[in-house]
Amino acid sequence: MTHVGLNIDHNYKVWPWWNAVEAKARFLHGDADGGVFLLERCSKTLDDEHYPGLMEELVSPEGISEGGNAFLSAAGSYQDAIFEGLLGIEILEPGCKRIRVTPNVPKHWSTWSATVPLPEGEIALTQLDGKLKILVTDPRVKIIEAPTLATIEGAQRAAVTKKSYPEITDWSAPTPLEAPALRSRTAALYGDEGIPTTTFAGLPARRISTEALLSLDTAKIDALIIAGNSLPRKTQKGIDIQPVLARFLDRGGAIVFYGATMHERGTMGETGGVIDWYEYRGGVKNYGFTDWKFQSSQSSPTVKRENERGMVNGWHAKELSETGWNTITVPQAWEEHLGSLYDGWGWYRTHFMLPAEARGKIVTLNLGRVDDEDWTFVNGKLIGTQGGWQTIRRYFIKPGDDGYAALNFGGDNVIAVQVFDGGGGGGLFADTTSMGIETDQLAWRSINPFNNMTVEQPTRFGVISWGKGDFFNSWETSRGVFGFKIDGRGVKFTDLLSGLSSLATDVHEAFTDFAISKPWFFQPLAFTETNRNLLSPDQGERYPCLARVVNTKTGGEFILIPSSITNTAAGPEVLQKLGIICR
Repeated sequence: MTHVGLNIDHNYKVWPWWNAVEAKARFLHGDADGGVFLLERCSKTLDDEHYPGLMEELVSPEGISEGGNAFLSAAGSYQDAIFEGLLGIEILEPGCKRIRVTPNVPKHWSTWSATVPLPEGEIALTQLDGKLKILVTDPRVKIIEAPTLATIEGAQRAAVTKKSYPEITDWSAPTPLEAPALRSRTAALYGDEGIPTTTFAGLPARRISTEALLSLDTAKIDALIIAGNSLPRKTQKGIDIQPVLARFLDRGGAIVFYGATMHERGTMGETGGVIDWYEYRGGVKNYGFTDWKFQSSQSSPTVKRENERGMVNGWHAKELSETGWNTITVPQAWEEHLGSLYDGWGWYRTHFMLPAEARGKIVTLNLGRVDDEDWTFVNGKLIGTQGGWQTIRRYFIKPGDDGYAALNFGGDNVIAVQVFDGGGGGGLFADTTSMGIETDQLAWRSINPFNNMTVEQPTRFGVISWGKGDFFNSWETSRGVFGFKIDGRGVKFTDLLSGLSSLATDVHEAFTDFAISKPWFFQPLAFTETNRNLLSPDQGERYPCLARVVNTKTGGEFILIPSSITNTAAGPEVLQKLGIICR
């Protein structure tokens, strides 16, 4: 963590959840005013309209922001500081049967109120002139421990019990975990025509196709090598490969990513996955939209959507006259077009021709990112709506959908996009826009595994706290491994590979054990050094750049060998040292 001097009040900009943790501690130990002070500064991170609850990663010792990715403050710590710290609410028995309520508010707060949600209701706290009232609406709550002068409705009163903490009797250091021993493995190389792969010397001659993965037998092949990052998610016939790979791991197999590359980390590592997924699908022919018209409605951000000027006047209708509308460059924030700041509502319109032969095919509208919310219409029919200025808008119009009937095949069609911007830049600001028409030409297509869309470039997902957790998407959260791009210098092998000579080479991959859980075990096998200016004074850091992730129960494992190593003569040596037999 970047060091910030005690005389500089900028810590909340670096890691605000530490303020929440300290605030809770202050509340629970009698310093309510200090707790409120810290909690208010933690709350300041919620002010940004685009990144509420985020903070700068890099702040200089003088308290000056030096950029870096912002990522989520720990909402749980912030919530705990309020619920348990400030309000003194503690669930004492499973199912919320018994709850302690002992507020720790500052003494000068004579009148205040708060509502805390519970699974089947809530607890409402109201204090008037120093008298506390507790109202419980959750029927599962039977007993409330509360101060003597408090009144309680909806549950039975009980005296406040003394908090107890477990006694620590064993002060000895914990026993380090040990990774399972290596075992000799017979390897085969995955490959299928049309799915990108990388060519390396020294890999197995035996190849496993996508269809052959369905019958992968650990008694014959117990190491599957992926040369690069690409895997099929389904066979050409649509059979799901992910459970097949899961069974392979459960039976003690190993999946070796040999020559893996990594992406920039992004926010919270959500782009830090390892796998580029492919599916066998029909192609898409894209047609760009080049003539967009724009009109600001001059309705303020406080106006409700149904009362917004453009909505009231039917700016989504196909027949609308566009006289007075101005041509606008897309992508571009509408402030650049208007020449001034503007928050509120605006509309975009464009026309496109649909070939008559496209009837019966899926039509896709690609609008890219929209700041902040959009409602997209085709020929007056609402096709889709989404929020979030970094969310890519891609709307599918499929045969049988209500919107499909509104399409005019062989003639003119109109797209109208209603946009709401709550602050900052606004509009279709970041990406080129296009229409895609499905073709009958089947091929391996890269996909976005989160929304199942075909994309021009594969979309990776790593470990994210709000992710779906599907197997290999790209790492399931319970496996807890992701990686990111890095500017590293040199490779120093360790542990099982300690006999290999160090490499004087640039390294662009790092792997971490961010959220790994039992029975999986993360074992770094090589490190690289870098200076990311995270510390002051900057003494550099080291990151794992080659790793083994082992299931301690099944013996299944992942082996991550980055391209920075496989592009050197050390690549085949690493495989040999790890017991991977390539014939």
